[in-house]
Amino acid sequence: MMATSKRGTWATIRRIAASDRISGLIMLGFALAGLLLANLPFTAHAFEQLENFRIAIPHTNIDMGLGHWVQDGLLTVFFLTVGLELKQELTTGSLSNPK
Repeated sequence: MMATSKRGTWATIRRIAASDRISGLIMLGFALAGLLLANLPFTAHAFEQLENFRIAIPHTNIDMGLGHWVQDGLLTVFFLTVGLELKQELTTGSLSNPK
């Protein structure tokens, strides 16, 4: 009984992840929720404290706030994704033919 439930759950998750529309709507919903929570007076202070939370790597000089870690990480993932998409389009996609 439990294996069937897990299999059904994973199938649903795979279907949602494969759907561009559903996954885009989920991402948009989380972005809107983040914007709303960051700008409400009673939650903005918590976001500021979380942003300034320091994370350091021992035995290095890397010591940054969580906001900097998120910015650097998200920019890295963004440009990696853009580069991979561009490579795919140039090799097998619509940009592979000069015409």
